[in-house]
Amino acid sequence: MGFAKYARKASPLVAVVEGYSKNNFKVDVLAGLTVGVLLLPQAMAYAQLALVPPIFGLYTSVVPTILYAIFGQSHTMNLGTIALCGLLTADIIEDEIENPAEDVEGSIAIALMVAFLTGVVLFVVGVVRFGMAIQSYLSPALVSGYHTGAAFHIMMSQVKYILGVDRPVGIAGVFHLPRKLYYFAQQIPSTNGYTLMVGLSSMAIIFFFKKISSGQLAFSRRYRFGFRLFPASEASPLPIPIPAELIVVVIFEIVSSAAQLAESHGVSVIGNNEGGFIPVNNLDWSLTGPLIRNQYFEIITIAVITLSLTLSDSKTYAEETDRTISPDREITSLAIANLVSPFFGSYVAGAGISRSAIAMEVDRVSQRSTGNISGNLTQVYSIVAAIIVVCAIPVVGVISELPQAVLGAIVLMALHGMLTKQLKKCQQFWRLAKSDFIVWLVTLLVTVVVDLDWGLLVGLVVTVHTVFQRLSYSKFSVLGRVGKTTHYDYIDKGGQEYPGVKIIRLESPLFFGSKDRFYEHVCREVAADAAAKKNSVDYHTLVVDASSMNFLDVAGAHKLVTLKRFLERNYKARLLVACGNEVVNDVLDKSDIETTDVEERVLFDTVNAAVLYGADRGIFIPPTSHLRVPAMALLDRYRSLPSIQPRTHPTVRTGSIVHDVDASTAPLLGTEMKHDDTSDLVDDLVLSYGSNTAGSPSRARDDVNVRTPVVRVEESPATSVASVTNPLYSGDLRTDL
Repeated sequence: MGFAKYARKASPLVAVVEGYSKNNFKVDVLAGLTVGVLLLPQAMAYAQLALVPPIFGLYTSVVPTILYAIFGQSHTMNLGTIALCGLLTADIIEDEIENPAEDVEGSIAIALMVAFLTGVVLFVVGVVRFGMAIQSYLSPALVSGYHTGAAFHIMMSQVKYILGVDRPVGIAGVFHLPRKLYYFAQQIPSTNGYTLMVGLSSMAIIFFFKKISSGQLAFSRRYRFGFRLFPASEASPLPIPIPAELIVVVIFEIVSSAAQLAESHGVSVIGNNEGGFIPVNNLDWSLTGPLIRNQYFEIITIAVITLSLTLSDSKTYAEETDRTISPDREITSLAIANLVSPFFGSYVAGAGISRSAIAMEVDRVSQRSTGNISGNLTQVYSIVAAIIVVCAIPVVGVISELPQAVLGAIVLMALHGMLTKQLKKCQQFWRLAKSDFIVWLVTLLVTVVVDLDWGLLVGLVVTVHTVFQRLSYSKFSVLGRVGKTTHYDYIDKGGQEYPGVKIIRLESPLFFGSKDRFYEHVCREVAADAAAKKNSVDYHTLVVDASSMNFLDVAGAHKLVTLKRFLERNYKARLLVACGNEVVNDVLDKSDIETTDVEERVLFDTVNAAVLYGADRGIFIPPTSHLRVPAMALLDRYRSLPSIQPRTHPTVRTGSIVHDVDASTAPLLGTEMKHDDTSDLVDDLVLSYGSNTAGSPSRARDDVNVRTPVVRVEESPATSVASVTNPLYSGDLRTDL
């Protein structure tokens, strides 16, 4: 029991086998045969792209595939050769070897060691669990732009096979793609016509069968010309795609052998292949040091791209079948495959998206017939595909007259579907988010013009910059209450400003990168309101709606405190913050935003609570200033306030908190002071307009012991009340009014 539990934990395939059914077997065999037939020509073509003999592409389609099927979680992903990793491997080989075509053994040794070092990088990433962080910063726009740019590099690498010209020697490093383009333009007069004809014919045949497989080309006597082209939206794909690449390989192997294209017309062929399996061999460990010193960035790039493709592919199909995928498990499986498989002749292996798509299409057909939403496809199909490749390896030596242009055509036609998909994504980026389109375009241009490594690096920098810009330059909006409800919406969407209260919504985190822009925006907004009202604002409360704020750092909290003091001193307005996020509120509580001279509440859970509190408190009187005025000046200032027109002559009433008035202050208050009959001490100072029944103002906290009087004002439709706490002396009465 213990061993079985350990086995299920170590290998998800064990649990799959335990619940294996007849439907699973049918789908796995059908999908495995389909993918295996596709793998044969595709793997050979991608090996040519990686500058290693075609047989090594088949090796890469066996051991990594089986290892991932054992340790990986995805039911659909097929690990093996991919064009992008083959291209990056070829770039390393060209940097290390002057003429890879003449030093085949050296090219093989470098390719295998690059695969092993890539596995080491992936293993480290898996151990430190850094995979999700890497994938998080590789945005879809970055990955799409990079893949599109890499497609141009792949196409350029196959031009020499299609034209039948010599490969450019000594053209590598940055800006090598434009230089290669110039070189091939010069070589056009030297094009081998037979080679070009073979390449174009191969692409035409593959295109023809692909259209039939996708359902966009159909034949019938009912059609006027015997066939009809359907748009992709109306096409009905075949349940099993036609193996177009394999058909092309067979056709031109026969044609080349019969017509002796190599001997008679100078068409380049793949030559004699040593069919069969290579023995388990030791890697050339002497290459480890030079590769780490000279190609460390390229190896890390290969690891990152492989990781990104694998995780995105496995997650996409897992979501479609309602399954869950562990990123750590996927990274570990990918690392094991690339660490072990080089000893069996495999170069870098990654997720084959096109192969997974074919297997998934076979599974969709099964879902419609059986009604199983989760699908019947399992990892076993990859093992079936690997068995197909294993059976083909011993007879690969027979394929010796196959023109290299055919393999080049297979690679180019594989790019056709990928480019179509990426260009659709480009249109989506342009339509939905211009910033994502900029990331896509910059990554594409740098990848094409400069180099693959620089394209990924610059694209990553632009992505991070875009994210930072989005956080720093978020939208600010003025809100108003919708009717008599507790809902608040944008002013231009039906919200109405609440009397005496202004509401500003902050729609971003407030941190060191956005604090200054937030502060400047609020200050400009208030200054504009003050300019329209002759240097005074018609509201006494400013509410910041921070309900959308999910992060607040120390710098942001300090900026809120600064804004609060700025509004109090310059515009006689209080600042209230509405935020229901406990994490943000905890930071604000510790920032002393409520520990000021004004004994008022600042933090609220909802906008409505903050608005009602501000409206209830009424006009705000700042606590202190450097300007000292007589007490009667305070009364005169209130008579002139435009928002409070006194109905009667103002009076002053004492309460229980102002506990002393000296001889020089009392005459200033004159006859307008009414002393409380129940006490010899002066308690409260109240400015009452038209009503003495508004009620007593809220008392200050008992722990306030500062000498400077603290002044508050409460407003109702008929009354504004100013309460003064602490001893009131002529030398201590201060105000910003």
